[in-house]
Parts: sequence; structure tokens; C-alpha cells
Amino acid sequence: MKAFLAVAKGHVADIHKQRGDLGEALRICKDEQLPLLEEVGDPLEIAQAKGQLALILGAQGHIEDAIELFRHECLPILEHRDDRLSLVFARANLAGLLKRRDSPDQDEPEIVRLYSTALRDARTLGIPEAEMLADALRRLGHDPDA
Repeated sequence: MKAFLAVAKGHVADIHKQRGDLGEALRICKDEQLPLLEEVGDPLEIAQAKGQLALILGAQGHIEDAIELFRHECLPILEHRDDRLSLVFARANLAGLLKRRDSPDQDEPEIVRLYSTALRDARTLGIPEAEMLADALRRLGHDPDA
């Protein structure tokens, strides 16, 4: 039951985010959804919720906090669980956050690696986001087929 409630809380947070109420989205995700998921103890669901939390932080302009959350609390769990679909989105979102911070040139090798890895997995999974990832690499001046 708590798992279903946590999912519902995540949807409510998404609605607030889409409406531009980032503070309420952050509060619901951090104070309501995550504690429920931690009680349930599902690492994959926790990692996905932390990814959502990172996106909210990024939308609020807290780029460094969002990057750290993806790097240290989201990606390691998704990689350990080998959740390819979630990894595609987490890597693409992390690359997007790195592009937004003050040192995109310094971060470019990591951005390219993240987009390339996400693209490889997206193609393997046959999801339409593969083309978006290929376009992101082209905009950086890299061949997505290399």
C-alpha cells in the first residue's frame, strides 16, 4: 500500500512541477514520497524518485545539487540494478544539467560520454528518444554513429 501511495505522491509532485509550483513539487517529493519509498525499501524506486527530485532542483536553478544527486544517489543504483530504460533518462538529464552549469567546455567529455551511452542503450531498447540523443551529440559536434 505504501508503494502505491508513494507513486501517487510522485504523480502529484509531477503535476505541481508542470504547473510551475516547484516549491510544492520539491516538498512533496522530498518530505512525502521519499520517506514512503525508504520505508518500502525498493532501491530502484528510490533512485527514480531521487532523479525526479534532481530535476526539480535543476529547474529551481540548484544545478550543482541536482548534478550531485544524479551522480551519487541515482546513477549508482540504476547501474547496479542494470535498469537500462531509467539509465537512458538519468544519463541524458545529467548531461543536460552539466551543459547548464558554468563550465560546459570542461564538462564536455563527460557530457559526450553520457549522451553516447544513453544513445547506445536507447537504440538497443528501440525507444524514440534515441533520435533526440543523437541530435544532442550532433549539436556538440560529435558523430552519434562513431
